[in-house]
Amino acid sequence: MDEIGFLRGDIGSAKVITAFDGPKYHIQPGDRDWITVIECVNAAFCCLPAMVICKGKAFQNIYVPKDWTIALSNTGWTNDNLGYIWLTKVFDSATKDHVRGVKPLLVMDGHSSHCSAKFETYARNNGIIPLRLPSHSSHILQPLDVACFSVVKQLYHKGVEELARSGQHHVTIDDFLQIYAIARP
Repeated sequence: MDEIGFLRGDIGSAKVITAFDGPKYHIQPGDRDWITVIECVNAAFCCLPAMVICKGKAFQNIYVPKDWTIALSNTGWTNDNLGYIWLTKVFDSATKDHVRGVKPLLVMDGHSSHCSAKFETYARNNGIIPLRLPSHSSHILQPLDVACFSVVKQLYHKGVEELARSGQHHVTIDDFLQIYAIARP
């Protein structure tokens, strides 16, 4: 499992080839709030449901894809409580019926939200074996960072760029969820 962070209105970097007849500007949507997505892939390369963490205090009516969990934090980043919610509501719920006779191994980085006493106690009491990768090595050892997230980010940036090209200069949480749902597979 790992987290991936997005600036809601970020289109990333792009190279544009054009005839130069004055300054060219690429308008980027102005939203600068962070959204974090916690993803987990099992040994059979199946994704567990995503957990999306948005900055805010309350939701209005938004479309959330089936089985996904959506949460709020003051920053849009994960924290100890949200890490615990992910472990109990997403990971344990999605794996408990598929693991018989063995304990699930949860490979993750050493982010503080995965190291709280509450997280550890729940894992131990429910037969989940947490395996933390060595500090400062997840960019090399973390399979989701290396193999998946860079492609997902490219596709997300492309989706935001398409919104900007169509004249929409504000990326809502609904927009984020729709673009991410397309980029995720």
